[in-house]
Amino acid sequence: MEDEFLEVCPLLFLHDYAPFCPSDEDVQACFDALLKAGLVVQNDCRYEVPGVHQLPSSPTFHFSSYILASTLCETIAKAQVKDRLAFCSLHQNPVNTVDSELSDSPDCATAYLALSKPTAATSAGPTKADCVVNCQWRLRSCNDDIVENRWSVSRHPVRVMNEDAKRLFTYSMTFEGTQMTLWYWSRSHCAKSISLDITKDIFTVVRILASFIFARADELGFDVSVQRRFDETDTKRDYCLVFRVQDRYFKTLRTISEHLDPRRVTGRSTRVFEVIEVGSFDNLTPIAGATNKILKDVWLDEGARTEKQIQDDLFEDLDAFAKRLEEEGTSGLPHFTGVSQADEDILRTALRGMKYKNYFLTVDCDQQGVRSRPSTTADVSSIPCVDSSQANLAFTPAPPPGENAISHPVDHVRKRQYRVVFDEVCEALHNVRELKTVIRGMQDCLTGLQLMFLAGWVHRDISGGNMLWFSKAEMQGRGVLSDLEYAKKFDPEGQGSADPKTGTSFFMPIEIQRQDYIYWPTKAVEFHGLPSLSTIEESESPRMIHNFEHDLESLFWVFLWTITVRAGNENTRRHVARIFQQDSQCSREREKVITAGGDLVEELEGLMPQELKDFLGPIRVFSYILMNSYLLREFELGNLSTYSQLYGFVRKLLSQCLDIAEILDIRLLPVGSSREDTQAKAVRASAPQTRKRTRKRTRASTKADAGNGSRKSQRISEKARSAKR
Repeated sequence: MEDEFLEVCPLLFLHDYAPFCPSDEDVQACFDALLKAGLVVQNDCRYEVPGVHQLPSSPTFHFSSYILASTLCETIAKAQVKDRLAFCSLHQNPVNTVDSELSDSPDCATAYLALSKPTAATSAGPTKADCVVNCQWRLRSCNDDIVENRWSVSRHPVRVMNEDAKRLFTYSMTFEGTQMTLWYWSRSHCAKSISLDITKDIFTVVRILASFIFARADELGFDVSVQRRFDETDTKRDYCLVFRVQDRYFKTLRTISEHLDPRRVTGRSTRVFEVIEVGSFDNLTPIAGATNKILKDVWLDEGARTEKQIQDDLFEDLDAFAKRLEEEGTSGLPHFTGVSQADEDILRTALRGMKYKNYFLTVDCDQQGVRSRPSTTADVSSIPCVDSSQANLAFTPAPPPGENAISHPVDHVRKRQYRVVFDEVCEALHNVRELKTVIRGMQDCLTGLQLMFLAGWVHRDISGGNMLWFSKAEMQGRGVLSDLEYAKKFDPEGQGSADPKTGTSFFMPIEIQRQDYIYWPTKAVEFHGLPSLSTIEESESPRMIHNFEHDLESLFWVFLWTITVRAGNENTRRHVARIFQQDSQCSREREKVITAGGDLVEELEGLMPQELKDFLGPIRVFSYILMNSYLLREFELGNLSTYSQLYGFVRKLLSQCLDIAEILDIRLLPVGSSREDTQAKAVRASAPQTRKRTRKRTRASTKADAGNGSRKSQRISEKARSAKR
C-alpha cells in the first residue's frame, strides 16, 4: 500500500472526514436507546458498557467483540435521530457476492457496515458493492498484529475504489485489542485517526457509529450521478452503469480502459467507457437518433483546466492563426521556415473552414463534479463536545501530547471529478492490429501536432494510448489526437519552475526524464574579480521547458516501441526491455538511442525479423534528426524556425514506413492490458506465434506474385538504404 496518510485525533476525524458529525442531541438519542436496551449504564455522569473493561484475552475475543459491536449498531439504528433514518447495518463477513460488479477475491475483513437496502434489485442481502466500511479485528495490539491488521484492511478500499465507478471515497475500521482506528480513503489523500480506546471513551464510539448508521448514501461516498442498473433492453441482460452528465444520461455498453493503480486509491483514476444516451436512470432505452459515444471519467487537480476548456483555447488560437495566415501569408511567419509546398497545402487545408477539428476529438458535453475533501486544518478546540463543559455528557480524556497536532507528510492537492463525452468512438493506436493503420494514424496525429505548433501549444503526453484511430464503414479512417489535459501554451522564457515529468515513461522525451538538456555546454560569461551568484546563474542552462520537439520525440518512441515490441520477436522485445521501462528515470541505454542511435540499429540488425529490417533505416534517420536538431537549437528554445522543418522530415519518414508496411501487411501483437505502460517483458507473455504476417496477394499467378513481391521488397530496401545514407 503506497498511499501516504494524514494522522488526526478521533474528534478531528469526526469533524473533517466522517460522513457527518452527529449533534449532542443525536448522540443522546442513541444513548437513550442503549440505556433502554440495557447495553450501557450511566455511572457518575459517564456512560459505560458493562463488562467491557474485562475483555477476554482468548482467540474468541474478536468474535465476542463483533457481537458487541453488532448489538450496539442494531440498537443505535432504532434511535430517533432528527431528520435521519438508519441506512447502514453491520454484517459479519462474508457478505453476498451475487449480483455484484466487484470481483469475488477475498478481502480478509471480519465484518462490514453495509447499506441496509441492497443496490442490486435481485439480491436478497447486501453485496460487496453495498459495503461502506470494512472492519478488521485482531486479538492483541502488538506490532505484528497491527501491521497485519492494517495491511489486510487496505485491500478492500483499494479494490472497491478501483472496481466500483460509483465510489467517491470509502472508509475502514480496525480493532487491535481495545484500540479502534478509523480510516478515510479518497482520490486526493488518505487519513487515519489516532487509535481510540473503546473501553474509555464509549461516547465517542457511539458518535462514530451513529455517523455511519444514519448517513445518506452520498455522505458515505456513493456518487449520486452514477447508478447501477440491470439492463433488460440489451440482449445480454446484464448490469450496466448509467452516468448523468448535466441533464443527460448515458448507459455503458463496454469498458474501453481503466487506468487504475492496484497499490493505491489516490490519483487520476481514469475510466473510459463506450456509452449511448438514454432517457433516464430508469429508462434505459436509447433516445431517438442516439449514436455510440465515449465517456471519460477522471479526477483532476482542483486548479487544473478541463479538457474542453483547453481545447476551446487551442481552437481559438488556431482560428486567430488562420486569420493571420490569410491576411499576411507565410513570409513573416517562422512556422513555415523550410516547409515544403506540399506540407503548407496540408496545413492551409486544415485551417480552412475549421477542418483542423478533424484531428481532435469532438466534445459533446462535459461536467465538473464533486471535489474531494480538503486536508484537515481544523483546530481541535473548535470541535463540539471537546471542552470540559460537556463532561457531564461525555467522558473525553485529554489527548496524549501531540495528538491535537496534524501530521502533514506531503502537500495533498485537492481533486475534482470531471466527466466528458466525445462523439467519436475510437481505438487507441496501441490496440490497432495492422501496422499500416498505426502509421496512417501517426501521420494524421503528426499533422495535429503541427497544427498545435502553429497555435503555440505543446501536447506533453504523446503515447500509444493518446493517439487514436477513428473510422466508420461509410468513410475513410483518420488519426485523432486525444488527452489534451497536459497540453499548454509554449512558454520559451520558462518563467517559474521547470516543467515536471509529464507523460508515459515509455514515450517520455529523454530531456524531460533527465531534467537536463542534451545540449549541455555552459555559456561563457566575462567577469572581473570573484563572480556573483547571479553571474553564475546566467551561465547555467535554462530551466527545463517542454518544447515542440519533445512531442515529436515521443512520436519516435511510440514508433520504435511498435516495431520492436508489437511487431518484433522475442529477441527484439528482450533487447529493448532496457529501453522501455516503467521508470521515470532515463536509463543509459535509452539515452543512447537518441544520442548514438546507430548503436541500436546495429544491435537490432542481427535480432530483427527479416521483413522488419527495412524499418531500421527510417528509425536511424529519425533519431539522428532529433539529436541534430537538439544540438543546432542550443538554448534558443523560442526560435520557432528551428522546429518548423522537423514536421516535414518526420512526415517523409512515416511515408517511407507506410510504403513498407503496405507491402508486408504486418500484424501486431495486442497490448494485453490495453495500457502502453506495460513492461516489454509483460508483452512477451502474448505468444508471438499467434501473430500472422502475410503478403498481399494479387490476381496474378503465384509465380508472378512472388516475383512482384520480390521486386517490391527490393525497391523498399533501396529506399531504406538511401535513408541510411
